[in-house]
Amino acid sequence: MDVGVVLGDIAAEGIAERLVAVAREGGRKLCGIVHGAAGMADRLVAEIGAEDLHRVWTPKVVGAWRLHEAAPDDLDFFVVHSSAAALLGSPGQGSYAAANAALDALVAHRRAQGLSGTTINWGTWSQVGGATDANVAVIEPLSPQEGAEALEALLAFDRPATGVLRFDAAKAVDLFPEIKRMPFYEALVAAAGTAAAQDDWAGPDALRGMPADEARRAIRARVLQRVSSILGFDASRLDPAVPLTELGLDSLVAVRIKSAIEHDLGLTVPPAVLLQGASVDVFEEWAAGELGIGGTAERAVDDSGYVMPRDAAERTVVRLFEEQLGLERVSVVENFFELGGQEHQADQIHAALSVEFRTKFDRMELFAHPTVEGVADVIRAVEEEAARQTVRPLQPLGAGRPFFAAHPAGGTTGCYRQLAELTGSAQPFYGLERWEDAPSVEERAARYVEHILATQPEGPYRLGGWSFGATLAYETAQQLTAAGHEVEFVALFDGGVPLPTDDDEDNLAKRFAGFAAYLTQTYGTEVELAYEELAGKSEDEMFALVAERTAPVMASLPPAVLHHQLTSHQDTRTLERYTYRPYGGRVILYKAPLPTPWAVQDARYIDLDDTNGLSPLCPRLEVVEVTGTHHLDLLDPPGVHLIAEHLAGELAR
Repeated sequence: MDVGVVLGDIAAEGIAERLVAVAREGGRKLCGIVHGAAGMADRLVAEIGAEDLHRVWTPKVVGAWRLHEAAPDDLDFFVVHSSAAALLGSPGQGSYAAANAALDALVAHRRAQGLSGTTINWGTWSQVGGATDANVAVIEPLSPQEGAEALEALLAFDRPATGVLRFDAAKAVDLFPEIKRMPFYEALVAAAGTAAAQDDWAGPDALRGMPADEARRAIRARVLQRVSSILGFDASRLDPAVPLTELGLDSLVAVRIKSAIEHDLGLTVPPAVLLQGASVDVFEEWAAGELGIGGTAERAVDDSGYVMPRDAAERTVVRLFEEQLGLERVSVVENFFELGGQEHQADQIHAALSVEFRTKFDRMELFAHPTVEGVADVIRAVEEEAARQTVRPLQPLGAGRPFFAAHPAGGTTGCYRQLAELTGSAQPFYGLERWEDAPSVEERAARYVEHILATQPEGPYRLGGWSFGATLAYETAQQLTAAGHEVEFVALFDGGVPLPTDDDEDNLAKRFAGFAAYLTQTYGTEVELAYEELAGKSEDEMFALVAERTAPVMASLPPAVLHHQLTSHQDTRTLERYTYRPYGGRVILYKAPLPTPWAVQDARYIDLDDTNGLSPLCPRLEVVEVTGTHHLDLLDPPGVHLIAEHLAGELAR
C-alpha cells in the first residue's frame, strides 16, 4: 500500500486540491473521501463568540466544503463524521452542534445533485478520538471495533444519514423532562416509557459494582432469558450447559442472539462464539472475563458431565407436551413419572400416545434417563412435529378473530411465539408453516387459502408475516380477496419488494461468493470459492460447485443449521421468482430502519426505500417504524414489544 501525505490546513485554499491530486497520481482512481477533522470550543450559548465559532466551523464546515468542491463526481463514497450533538443537542456545545448540522446539510446537498454522500452522527468513542474522556450522562461510548463495523455497514448500504450511538433513552427523559413536550422526541419518549415498563436490567456498569458471584449469576440469568426468548423456550427450563447449536441454533437466530446480548452487556460478540457450540455457561464465562468480573458462579455441572435433575426434566417434558401436543398428553407424561419413571415402563406410556406422535417419541428411555442431550432431542423433535402442521396453533384460545402469520425463509412459525403472547391471551394466533416441496409463492398461497377457510370459515381475515412470510401473506391476501373474501389488513414485518437485477445469475454468483466468505469468517475453515469461478455458470452448476467447496464446513454443522441454510436458499429463490402485483387492501408495514449486520449482502435487498418498495403497489399502505431494530432482531425485545402494542390495538378492533 502506498501512502501519500499532504501537510496543511484542510480549510486553507488549495490543500483539498493537492490531496485529490496526490491520490490520483499515476492515473489511479480516487474511490472515496472521509472527512474527520474537528475542533472544540464549548461555551454556553450566551458566551459564544466569533473566535469560538471560527475554531469549530473552520475544520468541520469549511474543510468539508473544500473537499466537496475538489472531489471528482464519480466517488464511490464521500463520508463526513458528524455528531450526535446535531441530532439530539448537547448542553454547552451550541457551535459544535451547529457545525455538525451543517455537515449533515452538505451531504443532503450532494445527494440532491446525484453525488455520493454519507453523514454519520457519532456518539462518543472509547480508546480513540477527542471525546475518550467525555462523560455524557445519556450516552455510553462505542468501542473502535463497533465503530468500524458500523462504518462498514453504512457504506455497504449507502445510507445517506445515520446516528450511531449507544443511547439511554430512559435516562435522557429523566434528566431532561422538557423533551416530553417536544414532538421531535416523541419516539424517544415512547421508547423510554416502554423500556422502563418492561425491563429492569441494571446494565454492565451495575454489574461491575456487584460482588463477583452475584454479577456472574446476573449475567447468566440475563443471557439465559435472552436466548430462551429468541429460541422460544421457557428460561426456567432451558439448561445453561446445553450448546446452543444442539437446540437448533442457525445463523439467523445467532444474529438475533448476538444483537440482544451486545445490547445488554455492551460487548461485541464474535459470531464464531455462537455458531461453534457456545452455551449460556460459556457466554457467562466469556462476558465475565470481558467485563473484568472474577469469581465463579454456581454450576449444576461436574467433571462427569451434566445430568439434568429429574424434576427439571419432568417440568420440561410436561410443558412441551402441554404446549405443543395438547393437554391430554400431560397426563400421559405425568403418569409415567408417577409409575416411577423406569425404562421398562416406557412401553405403557408409549402405547397411550396417538399413532401420529409415536415415531417422534419412540426413544422413551429419554424420560427414564433425562440427560441434557435427551431433553434437547425432545425440544427439537417437538418443534419439528409442531411445524408439520400447516395451521399451527401458537395461541388458539380466545374469542376474537384469528391472526394468521406465515413462516419466514427457511424457518418455522416458532419465531412468532413471543409476539403471540404479547398480543394477549384472548387473541387467537396461528402460524402457517412451510411446505416441504417448496412450490411457488402463488401455489403456497392457494394452499394456505384452503386451510385458512377451514380454520376460520367466515371473514374478515387478518394476515401477516416476517421477511419471506410477508410475501406469502401478501399473496394469500390477494387470493382471498379475489375469491370474494374480506381481508381486514395484512401486517408485513419488514417485508418488501426485492429490487430488480439486470443479470439474475450474475447476482446469484456474487451471493454465493459472499456466502463462502461468510462461512470462512464464521467457522474458521477456509472455503475457497471466488466470484470469478461462479460467473457465467448456470444456477445448477453454481449450486453444485458451492456444495462441493463448502462440504468440509457443512459436514461439521448441526443438522438444524444445515437444514436452515438449504431451505433459506430455496425460499429466497422462490421469492425472487415471484412478481408483486398491486393490492388495494389495507397493508401495515412494520419497518426495521437499521442496516442488518453480519449477513451475506445481496443487491436486491440493499437500499430499499422507506416503504420497502411497496408504495407504488399499495394505495392503503401504512408504515410503522420499529425504532432501534434491524431486519433480523425485529421480533425480539425491544422491537417485538413495540410491534405487539400496535398490532394488539389493530386486532382489538
